[in-house]
Amino acid sequence: MVDIDKLKAVARYKGVKLSALCKELGEDPSYFDKVKRGLRRMDDNRIAYLADRLGTSFESLTTGSKVVFSDTHLNPSIDHARIPKFSFERMEKLRVEKGLLPGYMETYLDVPSGYLKRAENGEFELFPQQVVKLSVLLDTTYDYLMGLTDDPAIPLDDQTGVKIKVFGDVAAGIPIKQIDNFDPEDADSWEEINRKMARGGVYFALRIKGDSMEPRIFDGDTVIVRYQDTIESGETAIVAINGDEATCKRVTLTSDGLILNANNPKYAPRFFSSEAVQKLPITILGKVVEVRGKV
Repeated sequence: MVDIDKLKAVARYKGVKLSALCKELGEDPSYFDKVKRGLRRMDDNRIAYLADRLGTSFESLTTGSKVVFSDTHLNPSIDHARIPKFSFERMEKLRVEKGLLPGYMETYLDVPSGYLKRAENGEFELFPQQVVKLSVLLDTTYDYLMGLTDDPAIPLDDQTGVKIKVFGDVAAGIPIKQIDNFDPEDADSWEEINRKMARGGVYFALRIKGDSMEPRIFDGDTVIVRYQDTIESGETAIVAINGDEATCKRVTLTSDGLILNANNPKYAPRFFSSEAVQKLPITILGKVVEVRGKV
């Protein structure tokens, strides 16, 4: 049986709108909620389709499984025993000290009620950006919640780094399907942002491939991206096309659609009508807030 809470969590993590998935299935936007309430049934073929669509496994979207549905389960060569594990005991201790209600953290993370308890029971792992958000809320560090240090205090220097995940590569030219290529054991798979920045949202990083955003962003550069699904016209964003392809482009919003612009004049702008934006779909994954050049 499909687990709608897991499905929603994976879709949110992948930047795929639930309404778009419902549309692909030929269902109304309330379909998933109806399935969760037992008013509708989802057969195995649909579960398998959604798993493939979201880049995860069939088991990861079903109830009763203890399969990890973060990126690590996609790589069978990774030794999970060597990956740092989130400490729910430390989280709970800090929650009590801060006087936060148990459900407040789930509201803060924008996840269903009972999500953290299910994660604690081993049904799935917390995503790295969720740990970052919790560390900010609880005034501690990512390393403390992950058991990498025994000191919960934040150093006085506000530039203390908060680890964020680096996905690679995203094309600054032709969109490619490698946005979720990630190895947690590779030091190059992590970047740091300062704590002041971390308080302003949830961030991830992407390595750029291609020359379409030159001379501002070069092949091999890393961009720091803030998760958000809207963008102001003229801002540079990571844009998903068809749900599983992503590209870095400057976005121009028009009355009848949007334009993806390259900085490099040898690449022509790409216009998508409002209908195409909905049908493909075209979705904003986040805003580029910083560019870090390679050495």
